[in-house]
Amino acid sequence: MNVIRIVRKELPVDPRRIYLMDHSMGGGGTWHLGMKYPKMWAALAPLAPAPPRNIGDLKKIKGTPVIVVCGGRDFLVGSARKWVARMKELEMNHRYIEVPKGGHILPVIQKLPEVFTFIIQHRRPDAD
Repeated sequence: MNVIRIVRKELPVDPRRIYLMDHSMGGGGTWHLGMKYPKMWAALAPLAPAPPRNIGDLKKIKGTPVIVVCGGRDFLVGSARKWVARMKELEMNHRYIEVPKGGHILPVIQKLPEVFTFIIQHRRPDAD
């Protein structure tokens, strides 16, 4: 968050286009920071994410678009499906890509173009 603050101070960053994306434990961090600072992000991309324990906090980012990518053979796929199901219940703008025979890393690499296509379509209308 300090790096984001510094970059926003020194460069002309569009506050409507700040995105958060990472893989594995960083995907869990994407969930965590996304829900902790819900008004900052235009979209989130937790990729093959290690899930945090606070699935109930998804309601804090109900208006934030989310794309999740996970391999069908990834040890984290069960939790990814659980989070996606909760997003569906909350009627969130989300996309879930599950690569049927994929593991933990390759599906994320293969689907990066789709991830970037998804996130750049979104802007925060209420950014400060």
